[in-house]
Amino acid sequence: MPRFTPNLSNVSAGIPLLDRGEYEFLVGESKPFIRVTEKDGVAKTLWGVVTSLKVTSEGAFKDKTIPWQMFMHTDASQPMIKQFLMAVYGFNKNNEADFNVKFNEDDYIVDTEDNILGDVWTGIAGKYVRANVVQKANKLDATQMQNQFSWFPF
Repeated sequence: MPRFTPNLSNVSAGIPLLDRGEYEFLVGESKPFIRVTEKDGVAKTLWGVVTSLKVTSEGAFKDKTIPWQMFMHTDASQPMIKQFLMAVYGFNKNNEADFNVKFNEDDYIVDTEDNILGDVWTGIAGKYVRANVVQKANKLDATQMQNQFSWFPF
């Protein structure tokens, strides 16, 4: 039987923290996810979609891939996800009404049981998007930094 021996010493165990600046990304395929967490004895269901962002900008981070998890279980997270989707599809805040006409409720389906996503999610694969990126402290652990994105169309 053939043998495969990856060299994991050449990869990072964490998500790359991008330097402050403007970046271009190639969006990967999306997959639905569901997680159930418990805090103070109360179970909470987290729904979302995960995709990947491959840096296509020239520089030290070119070809690095960043997982992009879009959690949709809170009212606070949904506007940021919409900003990302609008930018991927070439819309900005000034033409949000046009975006709303193009995509309706069925386009946003996230079915984790049958692994089905609506067209708004499946259509982003292979598209390009731009973002201004800064680093900020993680809300759960202030000693850890994370990327923060402000999205705009390509």
